[in-house]
Amino acid sequence: MTIESVVSYSSDYGGTFTAPLNVGASPGSIAGFDVQHTGTVQLGAADGETHIATTFGGAFTNETFGDVAATYPLLITFPWYQWGSNTLKNTGSTPSYLLGSAAAVAGDSLWRVNTGSSMNAITPVANALPVGPNCAMIWKGTRIAVLVNVSGTIKLYTSTNQGNTWTLSGTIANGIYVRGRYFSNTGQQLFIATSTALKYSANFGSVISARTPPVSSGLLGIEVLG
Repeated sequence: MTIESVVSYSSDYGGTFTAPLNVGASPGSIAGFDVQHTGTVQLGAADGETHIATTFGGAFTNETFGDVAATYPLLITFPWYQWGSNTLKNTGSTPSYLLGSAAAVAGDSLWRVNTGSSMNAITPVANALPVGPNCAMIWKGTRIAVLVNVSGTIKLYTSTNQGNTWTLSGTIANGIYVRGRYFSNTGQQLFIATSTALKYSANFGSVISARTPPVSSGLLGIEVLG
């Protein structure tokens, strides 16, 4: 029996859901999925591939520039704006996205992708692997913050130029989740969750301070309004 990745939709705020729709062969683990902010494109992980649907409820097909042979897409995230831009929205049926793999492919694990046209490696440092499906945030089309496991140590890297160059912001023990304020005028604020702590930066990782979490253990993530 073939095990499939599936997705289900709700148009009434979670009151009801559609029957599951196949995305593709299951990668066998929790993996990436995202929905375009201004549009209906969805990207989901399959075994070794990224699959795309351009309408809600539409069929998923292979997005060839998201292929990661012998591993799977652990991280898939749409920027709200096109790569390199703070003014052009990431709309249409061939949007830009950030792709991260669970294992290295030809030495890389993070890519800046334009659907159907290009896949550019932007791995911050050698031996870096994304830590999970929610380990990155993108502000507009330029700023990226990502948690990566580098030879057993989880580190936060930031970029202000769509991943062309990176800055090591620090070690984040047990880091799993990073978010920013998408409606911010500057994109400076970062909110980071570990399994036991909350952390905050007002200056895009230059200084990271602790915040009091609601519980002392078992944190799964953090989401930001505004």
